[in-house]
Amino acid sequence: MSSRANSPPDSDFDDVYAAMAQSSPVSSPRDPPTTVVSAPANNQNVVAAINRFMAKKRLRGEQKAEVAVYLNDPPTIREAKAFVQAFHLENLLAKIIVSQPPWEASSDLEKNIYSYGAAILLSSKLSAYKGSVPKQILYGILKKHRFDLPPGIEHNPANWGKVTHAVEEALTQLRAKFKKAIGGSLKEKPKDVLLLPSADRKNIFQLTQDNAKGTQCEVNVLLCARVAFMGVIHSDDSIGGPKYSLQRKSYIKDSSVNFWTAVDKDLVKIREKADGDLKKVTKAFRHVLKTDREQHGVDDYEIDEAVDTFQQDVDKMVETGTAGPAEGDDGPTGNDDH
Repeated sequence: MSSRANSPPDSDFDDVYAAMAQSSPVSSPRDPPTTVVSAPANNQNVVAAINRFMAKKRLRGEQKAEVAVYLNDPPTIREAKAFVQAFHLENLLAKIIVSQPPWEASSDLEKNIYSYGAAILLSSKLSAYKGSVPKQILYGILKKHRFDLPPGIEHNPANWGKVTHAVEEALTQLRAKFKKAIGGSLKEKPKDVLLLPSADRKNIFQLTQDNAKGTQCEVNVLLCARVAFMGVIHSDDSIGGPKYSLQRKSYIKDSSVNFWTAVDKDLVKIREKADGDLKKVTKAFRHVLKTDREQHGVDDYEIDEAVDTFQQDVDKMVETGTAGPAEGDDGPTGNDDH
């Protein structure tokens, strides 16, 4: 009788089977991301202050959660995150700047430039009508009052170039306006050769009103004297000393681009003759005004002696701002003469 070998118990899988029979452990649920900063009890005052500050700044839930994580990070991680965030903000700012339209001078800025430009050209303190002198004074006024100029625009060559263009354009327009007004005060039509009779010409008060129109300038004696000076030409006589001939009449002979060059030369001669004596300069201008009143129009008006506050402020800027051309400015050019 054959015998059958007994099979050994299959013990290799006993532990496997036993494991299969066991119930699976249940892990505790994970806490959702917190949106409130937490800390040990001894730091509760700090935590409360941070939470109040986040609420005041109206941070969103996910932002509050990031703050909570950030505060629990090691110092090195916090420093790295802050550095990365700085670059992120820089990139966002660059996108905003690029997306902005190019800066342009506003109409209000152009009006202010024109108004102050007129006050400069009509100032009794001005040493030259052309070149860098009136421009540098006007730049100084713009930098002082700012108006609506963006901060730091002086350091942006492209945008500051638009400001310099507006300044040059305003001064050119004003010089052209003044010169045209002188011609218009003498004759009925611009192309007329013959002058109007003396009594039919505009008097200096009317001519100064024309020049000041559209600006903040008010007519006064010093302003009229300056306008009258634009209408004379100065020459030296070897025997009789300085003489003044009426430039209103000479304007008909030479209304070319040499007009303002001649006026600037006259200013230099007046100042040289006065040898720095302001009283002598004032006397010269008052003499010019007196002569103009006698020769042009009907002298039936009174001129206010008082200088308005606006013009006084500009005169102070003119007095302190005529040191000479700024760096990079070559001074007078033919393009300024209109």
